[in-house]
Amino acid sequence: MSRTKMDIGGWISLLGNSNSSVCCREGLTNETNFRIYICTNGYNKEKIENIEENTKKIQKRNISIEARDIHAEEKGVCILLKLCTVDALVCYLGITEKKYIEEILGDENQRVGTGRAKNLQLRDYAVNLLPKLVENQAQEIHLNAKYSCHVSTILEAEDRSVWIGSTRKLYLEGYAVEILPKLRFHEENVMKVIRLSADDSEQITGILETEDSSLWVGRVKELYLARYAVEILPKLRFHEENVIEEIRLFAHSSDQITGILEEEDNNVWVGRMKELYLARYAVEILPKLRFHEENVIEELLLSADDSDQITGILKTEDSSLWIGKVKNLDLREYAIEILPKLRFQEENEIEGLHLCAYGSGQVSRILETEDNSLWVGRVKEIDLDEYAIDILPKLRFHEENVMEVIRLSADKPGQINKILETEDSSLWVGRVKELYLSGYTIDILPKLRFHEENVMEVICLSADKPGQINKILETEDSSLWVGRVKELYLSGYTMEILPKLRFHEENVIEGLFLSTDDSGQISRILETEDNSLWMGKVKELYLCEYGVEILPKLGFHEEREIEELHLCPEKQEDIAGILRKENRSICLGRVKKLRLYDHALQILPKLRIHGGGRIETLLKTHSPERVAEMLGTKRNNDSTKESKNKYVHVYGGTFREVFEFKFSSRVSRKRRSGDI
Repeated sequence: MSRTKMDIGGWISLLGNSNSSVCCREGLTNETNFRIYICTNGYNKEKIENIEENTKKIQKRNISIEARDIHAEEKGVCILLKLCTVDALVCYLGITEKKYIEEILGDENQRVGTGRAKNLQLRDYAVNLLPKLVENQAQEIHLNAKYSCHVSTILEAEDRSVWIGSTRKLYLEGYAVEILPKLRFHEENVMKVIRLSADDSEQITGILETEDSSLWVGRVKELYLARYAVEILPKLRFHEENVIEEIRLFAHSSDQITGILEEEDNNVWVGRMKELYLARYAVEILPKLRFHEENVIEELLLSADDSDQITGILKTEDSSLWIGKVKNLDLREYAIEILPKLRFQEENEIEGLHLCAYGSGQVSRILETEDNSLWVGRVKEIDLDEYAIDILPKLRFHEENVMEVIRLSADKPGQINKILETEDSSLWVGRVKELYLSGYTIDILPKLRFHEENVMEVICLSADKPGQINKILETEDSSLWVGRVKELYLSGYTMEILPKLRFHEENVIEGLFLSTDDSGQISRILETEDNSLWMGKVKELYLCEYGVEILPKLGFHEEREIEELHLCPEKQEDIAGILRKENRSICLGRVKKLRLYDHALQILPKLRIHGGGRIETLLKTHSPERVAEMLGTKRNNDSTKESKNKYVHVYGGTFREVFEFKFSSRVSRKRRSGDI
């Protein structure tokens, strides 16, 4: 329409079509995958005149546009709203030149609409069109205004006069935040998301002049306030029965929260909420918030990357910040320092406590306190990362506390200096079900002291650098008491500490998993004599990757039966040392079930198994593969037709073939998929 002049009669239909070779066909649907642009940016005066000439005779709204995405700017917005009906998922309207918005708003009787657009996005002057969009049924509205002049017209409207109905998601940015008092929602509407972001204090001056709790937003599930928009929080009023699922507040400078910091403590009502996230300077407003007396916070996350972001809170007394019941507490960087200031309900049980510090200065104040001085009460799971690990001696748990999980992770040696200075068995952790230590935290193991009747469900130790286990390697064998343990996972260099562990004399390990991807990680064990590592009572033993190489070093009691032995090398090199052994030189004692994965079948002649005489006889004249076939049983029809592309997954490894030998019964060869 910009390149020529034409006479248009009747209806025009513009559709995006995924098949570029078809321009017109019967049964066109509105399910298109392209964006339609209606934009006059860069058009000269002649092209604009052609458009006006070609469209002035068209009856209003006689052009039907169906597309996934419609994008109109400048003069294109005038054309779209005057002449078109829209059926789209997304409708974007942007106007930066005042003359175009004046053209649309100049006709007081003109009623415009975006039809059935589910996602409506208005930018700059186009924000003023919101009251005019009488057919608006958008589920999602985005308004963004860069300058105050972009919203001057809509700000003249009365409060709560701009109907947006049952909109589920509302995003206001820049000066568009100022129009919030003008919006009116359906009284039974539930807003899934309200997100407000203001980069300048002038973008919220009008709202700050209103009374507290004067801006009705009704029922809201998720509320996001960024930068200066955080100051709006006291102005919002929610439905009395509203439960906010998530509040996120971000402030990048102290100027963005000056007004709210002038509020009295516990004066900003937020009612019932499930998750609260305060980032950077927004952490400082925590004392100002007031929760419903019966509220339970599912997750409280506080993050501060500068000490200036918590100066106000640090001046308060310890245990002065009431937050009631909290299930999960996540403190990051300098926010960890406010832990002594928090006060929980007396009967509160923290399901998850996560502390993460990237520098020693982020926990310096806490490290100056006495050991066992920070009351955290009952905690199910504790997760300490990097420099936060050093505060473990400062925490005090309820005397009857049972810890479901302890996770400690440090990738630098200096992150655990304070703990390493303590005496062995000096850090009381009581009853613990699962213990995960990774990196340099392995050296903390001698410092921990468990309840004498404790039964550990899982111990998982992982180290990928040799220096991460130096101190433990200096200890005597069987000197590290771990008591009763059901499952033990050792990966990487931690396999070397196996001789150092001491279990309860009646302990039976249900599952022992040993894995390493580098032979250098088990060099000390490989230098020991065969059968020198006494295994004790183990039900299931998994040796993975290079970990298979320590098999000759293990000593098994001839009267104790291992229910399952799994050998899982991923590469031929993983068993190079064993293949150099003499046949029948590796004694396994009593094994009920032996599973050899892929390359591990080559080990079969090297094994001497109690009750495996029939296999040993056949190995004298046949290959391991032939023995497996001779002793194997055919699978039924469904099993034998399994795809060769199905695999078995064991402890992070992926295998195609599994050879299973059951002693005192018969042997079967299996090719299957699934998790073990």
